Amino acid sequence: MHEEYLEEIVKKGSNDDMVALAKVFDKAMDYIKETDSEKYDKLEMKMHEIVYGKVITEEMAKEWVESMRPLAKWTMEETTNILKSSGLNIDPIQFYVVMNMLSSDMKDVLGSGDDEESIEKYVEATKDWLNDGDVSSDKLYNYYKYVVKAWQFKNKEL
Repeated sequence: MHEEYLEEIVKKGSNDDMVALAKVFDKAMDYIKETDSEKYDKLEMKMHEIVYGKVITEEMAKEWVESMRPLAKWTMEETTNILKSSGLNIDPIQFYVVMNMLSSDMKDVLGSGDDEESIEKYVEATKDWLNDGDVSSDKLYNYYKYVVKAWQFKNKEL
């Protein structure tokens, strides 16, 4: 029955009805958050996909990078400057996340990232990670959704 109500509200296009629907939806989401936080996280991701597509936003990227352990190596500004100097055509937000992800996870292999040679290794590894021909172009988003968010949920303090 709720699907019929939703269809009618959307079809009518009344701003007042949409505001009322948003309030009902907000209360339902609060209830889901309290009773099933994993379902809540999944619904939040689905809403994100409806609004933005399978894209990591700058806010998501910064939150993700700030949660990395060991701590992130580079700021968004620093990775953007590295990206510009490399001449690569890569989304700066994705570049920022993967550079820091590799720094957090692969420092022993790629080096400290404190010198030009090491930075070049990170740039090449980031390019290769993002341009992996075996997976779709939304690889980073899917990694976030299915690996990072799942790990965060599993390790969430209850």
